[in-house]
Amino acid sequence: MSAAMERGGQEVVLEEGQMLVSKTDLRGVITFINKPFEEVSGYSEKELLGSPHNMVRHPDMPSEAFADLWAKVGQGRPWIGLVKNMTKKGGFYWVEANVIPIWRNGSIIEYMSVRRKPSRDQIRDAENLYRNLKMGAVSSLAPAPSFKEKVAAMSLKSKFGSMLSIAAAIFAGIVAFGMMSSGFASSMMTVVLPFAVFFGAFLVSLVVFMNRSVLAVIDRMEGDFKNIAAGLYDNNISVQKNSDLGILDQMLHIIQIKMNFEIEYARGIALEATAINAALEVCDTSVMIADNAMNITYLNTAVKSMMSDAESDLQEALPNFDAGNLMGANVDVFH
Repeated sequence: MSAAMERGGQEVVLEEGQMLVSKTDLRGVITFINKPFEEVSGYSEKELLGSPHNMVRHPDMPSEAFADLWAKVGQGRPWIGLVKNMTKKGGFYWVEANVIPIWRNGSIIEYMSVRRKPSRDQIRDAENLYRNLKMGAVSSLAPAPSFKEKVAAMSLKSKFGSMLSIAAAIFAGIVAFGMMSSGFASSMMTVVLPFAVFFGAFLVSLVVFMNRSVLAVIDRMEGDFKNIAAGLYDNNISVQKNSDLGILDQMLHIIQIKMNFEIEYARGIALEATAINAALEVCDTSVMIADNAMNITYLNTAVKSMMSDAESDLQEALPNFDAGNLMGANVDVFH
């Protein structure tokens, strides 16, 4: 944290790059937390595990935000939003929360929330929105979708079907008009050319639509996949649309968040192991570690030195004892 732990009502500002992670079961009970979440919230791991996640909910947060969150993750979709949480001492901290469902064998088994530091502009916008929700000035987190947004949310099948239906209806109308006109044959001749022009324009529009709605999205997704493959997990992937490609975006976002957490978690464990190893190497106490099969997996400098010094004495009782080949050997070498 860039600020000391607060004293009642003060803001705790997250550090750049800091990641607060928690997991809950399907009822919202905390099953996992990482160290930064424990430190920022002010609660101990013992206090957090087994408790409902809303123990850190700040009263300024509108119920509509959490209703939207649970509705989306319950449907297997990710949720992104600004959340104001409360610390154990009564302070608060803002986070950009990415909440995702975790699947196993086709079913959602838990939820994971990965939170990062938001910008001050994001916080200001969220404060205004949540204040208006509390006052009843607005009724939902997002404004009503425009016609363009509604069309964008349609499935590809619906979009193509609608465009073909419109074309067929226009063609049928033109033919009907020609049949009702005097001199059907001559009318049809005058109709064919305009229709050909219309149909050509329709095909051009279809190509443009394909490029914008499909190919452009696929190109962007390809870039996101390449970034993830390169270890970049801060791609701004939209998760709001429920169209065919929108659902793919949602799944890609879930993969990005989950991979980022797992890699950072593994890196943290590796750093802890390195620190422990460094400490063991310089301590005077002899330390030997074996796995479940009783094969030696670690010897610190002190035990190596002790075994080397005592090798000749040990060989009197254990003729095959070799102090230089203990790593990987079974502890039975001492029997």
